[in-house]
Formats: sequence, structure tokens, C-alpha cells
Amino acid sequence: MREEIRYFVAPGGDEPFTIEMCGTSYCDGSYQIHRKCAEVMVVEYVEQGTGMIQAGKQPAQAASAGDVYLLPRGEEHRYFSNAENPWIKHFFNIRGEIAEQLVYAYRLSGRNVFRCPQAQPLFLEFNRIAFGEGEREEIFSRCALLFHEIVSLLRRSAKDGDGIPAEARIVKEYLDRSLFKIITIQELAGLIGRSPDYTIKLFRQYYHKTPYAYFLHQKMEAACAMLHNTTLTVQEIAFRLGYEDPHYFSNLFKQYQGSSPKNFRERH
Repeated sequence: MREEIRYFVAPGGDEPFTIEMCGTSYCDGSYQIHRKCAEVMVVEYVEQGTGMIQAGKQPAQAASAGDVYLLPRGEEHRYFSNAENPWIKHFFNIRGEIAEQLVYAYRLSGRNVFRCPQAQPLFLEFNRIAFGEGEREEIFSRCALLFHEIVSLLRRSAKDGDGIPAEARIVKEYLDRSLFKIITIQELAGLIGRSPDYTIKLFRQYYHKTPYAYFLHQKMEAACAMLHNTTLTVQEIAFRLGYEDPHYFSNLFKQYQGSSPKNFRERH
């Protein structure tokens, strides 16, 4: 069992956001934490491994690689790492009105585990700042902004009113943001910490197309819009959509639309 920890001296007054400690834990089978009535809010990102967490009267839940767990202040905390597949996790324990109000405002109260692999860079940046040089107030201020970003991500991952799992939405949202790039299935699988085969199956189950077919459809719709509404050449449109070969782009467009980009523009 090994930990890299940064402690902060308890504040003298009521500060809106303070860090008690933060760092990274490299757990083993002996790792377990029990707080009867926690004086801090605990927020942790599981980089590797699996374990169990429980807060207050909520049932125990597994927390595995790619999960974030959030344990509120004022409740009993219990969590421990699996001995066979122990955690590596990044964490911070915080206090203050800002933390409490953000959790409430983003409607995260009552839920402890979130599937949110895209939160990893924010945890790493949080610890980088906290372990760095600088005035305590400046460190707390910058980390408070990062906590706000983390909470916002958790809120988006928690939305399940449409019945679509967070992992499938993450892939779709990434594709929607990346129309002007070329994306591989390995890249998509890495976003959610899954295999390429699983990622394709999951996406097709909820969006009725493979990620490639969906991405191609979105690119071709964007191409139609640019042909109709801009004076960009076919070559320029191809380059903007990530295609280095304009002839390849034109062939894809013809298969999708039934006419070449030039003929499509002339008709419209």
C-alpha cells in the first residue's frame, strides 16, 4: 500500500472551498476506510481496479476503473479495495459551502457512483495544482473551478431519462463534437474504457447504427449543408471534414446522396 498525499492545514475561518487533503492511492487488499460521521466530502476517481463503497444508508456499490464516487459530508463512509484487483485512485477531501451548493445545484445528492471516465484529466489537473507551488488561496480557487467542471460532468453522466446509458451518450457526444476529424474505434473505446467490439455493440444497441455509420451520416449531412450554404470548393469541404483525398470524399458523398458533390450543389 502506497499513497502520494498533500495535506493542508485546517483553515482558521469559514472559507467557501478548502481542501483537507488530496493525492493518489495505490491500494492493496488491506485498504479500507471507515468514518462514522465524515467532516469532509470525499471525491475519488478510480484509475484501475475495483472495490466497494457505501455512504449513509445507501446500499453498497461497486466502484471500478472509470468510475467517480462522491461521498457527502455528514454521513457514514465505508469503502475498501478488492484484494485481487486493487484500486489505483486519485482523490480529494474537501469542505465548504461551494462544494455543498454545487452538488445540490447539479442534483447529485443521493447518488454516489458515476460512470465518468472523461473526468480523469480533471482529477489529474486538480492534483497537479494542489501539489504545486503557490499561495494556498490561489490553489483553492483554481481547484474550486476544477471541482465545478467535475460536478458538471457527473451531472451529464447521471442523466438517464432517455434510457440510454452514459457510456453510449459519451461516444455519441464525442462523435458530434468531432465532425472535422477522423476518429478510430480504438479512440472511442478508450473514452469509456471498453473494448472496440463492446463499444460498437453498445452504440448500435441504442442508436441502431455502428459508430462508423453514424459518424459518416453526420459528416455527409455537414457536407450537404456546406455545399448548399457556402462557396467552399469540394476540395476545401473534404479537407474540413478530415478527408485528405477529395476523390475519396466525393465517392463517399455519391454513395450517400446519390449524386456527386458538384451535381448536388448545382441542383440546390
